[in-house]
Amino acid sequence: MIVQLIVQAARRTRRRLYACGEIFDENKITIELHKEIVRIIRRRGFFHLAFMLEASLNNPDGELGKVDGRIDLQVVFAEWLRPDEYYFGVECKRLRPGDSGTFRYYVDAGVGKFADGTYAPGHPTGMLVGYLMADAEEAVTEELSRRMASKYPGVIELDGWPDKTYRDAEIVAGDVPRSVGVPINILHAVVRMHG
Repeated sequence: MIVQLIVQAARRTRRRLYACGEIFDENKITIELHKEIVRIIRRRGFFHLAFMLEASLNNPDGELGKVDGRIDLQVVFAEWLRPDEYYFGVECKRLRPGDSGTFRYYVDAGVGKFADGTYAPGHPTGMLVGYLMADAEEAVTEELSRRMASKYPGVIELDGWPDKTYRDAEIVAGDVPRSVGVPINILHAVVRMHG
């Protein structure tokens, strides 16, 4: 349900952004994505679920005045109220085909935060949303899979997500070893954000 919600909200976000004619950065796209998610949740009556935008991750044993990180979307289920570290985390990053820097940043600052336990340390699954900013002639998820395997030995190659096929989005998943504990399964939703 969360994947479907995010893909639908991403499609609506893309339409709204292109209707206004402005170029948006990653943070502004995520803010608009969050607005669309909230609209859908309200309309469908999904009141058992909340998406927190830019949730601060505070370690009670950490440095004074320092936040461990900020995840783009923290999904909390009313019936799953648990300690702070048990949440489904969603991190969003831009991907521009031909720009290796965006792919490197996606793997380092996206996958890396799940692998090192900064994001969703108590949850077995996390999600990355890749905003595809231009047409891709090559397979984007194959490039991500290759980069992840190079950076994280023991990663399980990204594979198609069996639940459903979505237009304007490719959904794949794979396990990434964590620095402590069991591996985390990360869903990757590469959504079209270009015209």
